[in-house]
Amino acid sequence: MGVWTRSASFLRSRLLHGHLQDGRRRLLTSDSGVPLPMDALLICNISASRGTSPIVVALLDYLQQKYSNVGYYVPIAKCRGDDSGISARVDLVRGALNLDDEAAAMQGVRKAEALDMISRGEEEALGEKIYARYVEYKRRYGKEITVIEGGLLE
Repeated sequence: MGVWTRSASFLRSRLLHGHLQDGRRRLLTSDSGVPLPMDALLICNISASRGTSPIVVALLDYLQQKYSNVGYYVPIAKCRGDDSGISARVDLVRGALNLDDEAAAMQGVRKAEALDMISRGEEEALGEKIYARYVEYKRRYGKEITVIEGGLLE
């Protein structure tokens, strides 16, 4: 069984059986059944192919059925060619799931800004900036769980 198959099987089993005995929801447990507190889920494409957006939209749709306030965040946004500064992924998810969150709040930094900070040796500051924006997004919109897509410079 390949790594992806094992990972998908593990995630699916945890998603389908993720409820506490008192009825509260959770997604993951340890192998011994101990609940693992979780308020974020990171989705990264580790293959050379692209196309995680349909998976992310389906996952977010599922989570919206289980949680009252689901968020979506892109740490490093590859923005469209226009002047909006908004990632096409953010627009896609906002539209598909009818999220009212401000698009700019759903992304950390633009790819150009990330590359500029890295070229100046400011990797730590970049990480802090992305994380601070993420924390602000969750606080501002009161997100119960947030799916974070990406993280790599594509």
